[in-house]
Amino acid sequence: MKEYYKEVFEEIFVFYHPFIKPESIDYELFKPDIYPNRNEIRENCVVVTWKQFLTLSGNECFRKLDVGL
Repeated sequence: MKEYYKEVFEEIFVFYHPFIKPESIDYELFKPDIYPNRNEIRENCVVVTWKQFLTLSGNECFRKLDVGL
């Protein structure tokens, strides 16, 4: 990615924010007008790490994510 953006930015940073998986809250609540607040998410969801995401998505490394980004 750094090569791709070399003429646009001096530096780039990728922040791998974790995904969340609702466990005890309805998926239907994750809509813009009724999205759960931070405490509801913390109490009713679990973190899905990027490592877990890679396994679930069938990607074996972070480099393949570059194509999607």
